[in-house]
Amino acid sequence: MYRILHLSDPHFGAANRQQADAIIEVAEKLDPDFTLVTGDFSMRARRREMRDAAAWYLKLPTPRMAIPGNHDVPLLNHLCDRFFNSFGRYKAYIEPQLEPAELLPVGKIIGLNSSTPFGLHIDWSRGFLTPAQGRRIETAFDGVDENLFRFVAFHHPLHRKGESTRILIHPLTLIQHALATGQVDIVFAGHFHQSYAGLIDLHHKQRNVIVSQAPTCCSTRLKGEPAGFHLIHLAPEKQSISIEYFSWHQNAFSHTEIKHFRKIGNRWDTVTSA
Repeated sequence: MYRILHLSDPHFGAANRQQADAIIEVAEKLDPDFTLVTGDFSMRARRREMRDAAAWYLKLPTPRMAIPGNHDVPLLNHLCDRFFNSFGRYKAYIEPQLEPAELLPVGKIIGLNSSTPFGLHIDWSRGFLTPAQGRRIETAFDGVDENLFRFVAFHHPLHRKGESTRILIHPLTLIQHALATGQVDIVFAGHFHQSYAGLIDLHHKQRNVIVSQAPTCCSTRLKGEPAGFHLIHLAPEKQSISIEYFSWHQNAFSHTEIKHFRKIGNRWDTVTSA
């Protein structure tokens, strides 16, 4: 069994330090095979926030991968950096690559930068992928064994709660088409500070995808639920995946629930047990 620790949105500058330290402790105990952080390391990409985030990130189990979030770009009080060196601080402190890729024993993972420092739209926190990024999803897994998993990670989400009006990553049709063409098994995301582990229909080629949207792991900016994270259990030989949710309760992170998925043909189904 191969395990991926999925963390998101630590937001140093508005982080609960007790929880941030507890993440390191529980990560050491869980001893995952791979660690992924899907963005928003900081609040405003201030240098002191990035230094704190980097010190925390370097304590996480290796191998590890990170992608930036919209909060990892300086705000309007650093206009020159926002417009002309948008991800310079992220690259200097966290990771030099904005869109990393890694071959794992169980498959391949690619990261995409869905954050835009500025645009014609009013809300600059929104997430976008370009046609070029869509083509990368479609072709990045060429040559990957069909029995191994294909993972894509970006910061902005594919799913929202039914009552929410929050904006999903855009353009959704292009992204769904790319995920179906690339035969992606799991999408990792964050941003909403709300946990979701489930299936999304891609409306193309009869395919669907598992979504692991992790809540904030240690930010004080909560959105109706406690801080937490996901632990993904992968069994390629059985074509099965489980997503385990841990949440903060009584001054510790503990297991909350687990969801199981199994691939039948080209589609994933939810199953009641592993």
